[in-house]
Amino acid sequence: MKVLLVVSDTHQHSLQNIGRGVPGLEIKHYIGPDNLTAFLGEHGDEYDAVATTDYPAYNGLLPSLMVHPGPRIILQLSGTESIPEGFRGIYHPITDGLRRLVSESQ
Repeated sequence: MKVLLVVSDTHQHSLQNIGRGVPGLEIKHYIGPDNLTAFLGEHGDEYDAVATTDYPAYNGLLPSLMVHPGPRIILQLSGTESIPEGFRGIYHPITDGLRRLVSESQ
């Protein structure tokens, strides 16, 4: 399963190991939000799912992520944000949630 994880330049390094060690999962980081809608329009079909985090700064990205047919995922790093309609929340432990996601997709 190939997932596009939209992250900020600030959070990229703290999220670089997310999902590591989950068999069948490949995560590509997209440093956004610049041109996210255009990128998904051109390359979205290369990804099985799109994801971002629950950092409040990413709320503006959600309409762009809706372009992808899904699954659309919010990684609940803080656990305090509610999950908007059309998205799936993955809670702590994040790695376990990603494992479930991969097994459900097979």
